[in-house]
Amino acid sequence: MRRIAIPFELDENWVGGSYYIRNLISAMSLLPLEEQPFILLVSEKPESVRFIQESGYPNLGWATYAEFGQMAAEGLADVVFPYPIAGQEARTISWIPDFQELHLGYFFADDEIARRRDHHRRRFATAGLIVSSEDVRKDVDTFYPGECENVAVVRFASFDCYDPDRVDAVRRQYALPERYVFCANQVWLHKNHILVIRAVALLKEMGIAVTMVFTGNEADYRVAGYADFLKRQAAEWGIADQVRFLGFIPRGDQLCLMKAASYIVQPSLFEGWSTVIEDAKSMGKFIVASDLGVHKEQLTEACRFFFRHDPQALAETMAQIEEHLDLHPLPERGADYTEARRSFARDLMAAVDRFVPQGADAETALAQMRKISGARLASLPEDLPAAPALTPKAPARAPVATPQMPQMPRGRLTGIRISVEERSDDFRALMMFCSQSVRMSRPYDKFMVKVLQIRGNYQIELRSGSISPPLVTADNSDGSDSYGYFLRIALTPCKDSALMIGRVAGLGEEVIEDINCVIEAGIARLQDDLRTQHVKASEFVTSVAAGVRLAQKP
Repeated sequence: MRRIAIPFELDENWVGGSYYIRNLISAMSLLPLEEQPFILLVSEKPESVRFIQESGYPNLGWATYAEFGQMAAEGLADVVFPYPIAGQEARTISWIPDFQELHLGYFFADDEIARRRDHHRRRFATAGLIVSSEDVRKDVDTFYPGECENVAVVRFASFDCYDPDRVDAVRRQYALPERYVFCANQVWLHKNHILVIRAVALLKEMGIAVTMVFTGNEADYRVAGYADFLKRQAAEWGIADQVRFLGFIPRGDQLCLMKAASYIVQPSLFEGWSTVIEDAKSMGKFIVASDLGVHKEQLTEACRFFFRHDPQALAETMAQIEEHLDLHPLPERGADYTEARRSFARDLMAAVDRFVPQGADAETALAQMRKISGARLASLPEDLPAAPALTPKAPARAPVATPQMPQMPRGRLTGIRISVEERSDDFRALMMFCSQSVRMSRPYDKFMVKVLQIRGNYQIELRSGSISPPLVTADNSDGSDSYGYFLRIALTPCKDSALMIGRVAGLGEEVIEDINCVIEAGIARLQDDLRTQHVKASEFVTSVAAGVRLAQKP
């Protein structure tokens, strides 16, 4: 049995990535029993584990990063997917969704394009690369000729199902008419909502009234207020009453509204493999899609295409469909979608066997991994609620001013995650870690900082196994244990504020700034969670939320 370690934390700002992992694990259930791998989820958060458990996959284990490090040191690791865990690059199969920044460079700053190129090249250096379409595979050859030879196409499939008993009730809940058109993209520039809105306005000029319904996160980090601009534009064109923006709604509701719609429009300017199209295909819906190569790769029936930069072309296509709907229902997809789901798992496992051949003593290693992960799974609280609905956070706004929670600068980091642990009155911890590779003064594959309260004393803890490349070595550490070298830095409150300062020697100024960057982003996340009551406002939490910073010891 193959053993696949999957580093994973729920990411509300990239919903598609979280569902990609859960759908992949769901697909494994469709393989014959003897072909199903053991999946080891590497995660710090119980809610992330619960989210994946909802797939129902039976061969699932759980380990923290520290526990996985122990497994790797003992030679138990087999394959890591979809990005490297430090020291396991030779066993890692990476996944890159797309190369949007090289097709639509005008949507990205030069430094972001450079960061993405560097990120991709580090993925190329792993054992193999998974892409989701033939279209993306061609991009590897076009933009990075000769740099990545081990590439496999693994097309993903949708597994989330709508509840047929709720379809009409959900439509009425959102006050939608019986006949409407549905677009389920995040409200981001490249998703091309403006073209759809213009097409609806052109249809009105033709005497055809269409109700257009949009769902999806309305925050685009590249253009503040973009959703508001679209709404104003709809009003200027006289169709505000025909265009409905529902925002980010529960996944089950979204799928019910998709099923109830007359047909689906996917107008995107770029996709690696469209989840919206896979959702619609899984329920047999008719789809009107932009003329991207990848859309034509995904759609072979029950579809129409239009030139993605021409609202008139979309309007004319929709006019023909509306005329057809007056007389007959639209054709639906006839192919069995189950095979697409099974192929998702089968193709991934073929890539695993191709890129990372299985070593000897696999069953012994599996037994040891099951033992360690079984103990971790047993620690999952029985009363842990169902996995939370993924809800994107709105763009950062100034917090309500309180003496305990001043606004901290957010630095250069996004994708920061936190976890609060309060075991007893003698031990409390806040873990702040990057959910993906990050570049600061240098590139890091992982980066975790802990703020501890041990018997009333606050300190920062850095560990060699939690930051890669490691910052803590034998030369600057306070000692070592089974998890490697550690450095603990005492924190003391400032005289004129609630900020706590730690002074350290043996780390360079750039390294200290990198640590502070993670701390600042983590505390900003903590402040958000306090305001939304996602964490309890204990004395420890509010003290840390008041601010923590490292400085060079004089």
